[in-house]
Amino acid sequence: MGGGNKDINSKTISEFLDKNPSTDLEMKERLLRLKSEFEFWEESHPIYRFMQLGGPFQQLVKTMRESADPKAGETWIDAGCGPGHMSELLWEKSGKGLNRIVALDICLDVAQDIIKNIPDLPHKAVKLVKYGRKLREKADSGLYTMLEQDEWEAMLNSVGFVDHKWKLTHVGQVWVNKCYKPQ
Repeated sequence: MGGGNKDINSKTISEFLDKNPSTDLEMKERLLRLKSEFEFWEESHPIYRFMQLGGPFQQLVKTMRESADPKAGETWIDAGCGPGHMSELLWEKSGKGLNRIVALDICLDVAQDIIKNIPDLPHKAVKLVKYGRKLREKADSGLYTMLEQDEWEAMLNSVGFVDHKWKLTHVGQVWVNKCYKPQ
């Protein structure tokens, strides 16, 4: 969809398809699935703040409270951050001393909620677009699929993270990975 740093969202996909009517059928179908995915997240992100009331989410919170041990000065990655529930938990658990939380999500609107919900958190809200193409290639139905455990581990290892400890939580839908990057 061209170079530059323009955010990808449902509108930019529509604009691209309008300006490029001769896009091949396979690419057009992939882009329409991606557009549908973005529309879902763009429309439904306001409800995420209420997910914390459900039992499955409470299981995830319990796992994070038991597993995560954030320390002042550290940087943490919250992949699939949504509105920042886990980022907030990490921030509070560290005594508000983390250097940064890198918040990754496919929908920038959702990630930007962290700025509103945790205003004193020094972080970068980052959109998960650069991994979007690989994620889309793995999805047979066009639905969002996260990287496999070994793919996450390889990606984190490539930038220096070690000692991965994995735990399955959130009704068997979420893997929590505890690892660190030696100084």
